[in-house]
Amino acid sequence: VTDHHDYGSGRSTAKTQTVAVNIYYGVNTNVNADTAEKTAVSLFLENSWTLTYDPGHYMDPDTSAITKILQFSRTIEE
Repeated sequence: VTDHHDYGSGRSTAKTQTVAVNIYYGVNTNVNADTAEKTAVSLFLENSWTLTYDPGHYMDPDTSAITKILQFSRTIEE
């Protein structure tokens, strides 16, 4: 989680939090990637996060394992 503070009148007024979720799928997995990723996104969106980064899947050239990175942000007023 990365925090960023906005200041006004000499005190912090808002905090932006950012979190990255790395999902690793095993080579011989039976997990439905679409379902798993939609579930993760839904959980974050329901809790006031915004999806800010959602590239495609990446295949590790050595293991052939699939990786997905999702990044979310939210602003908290203090």
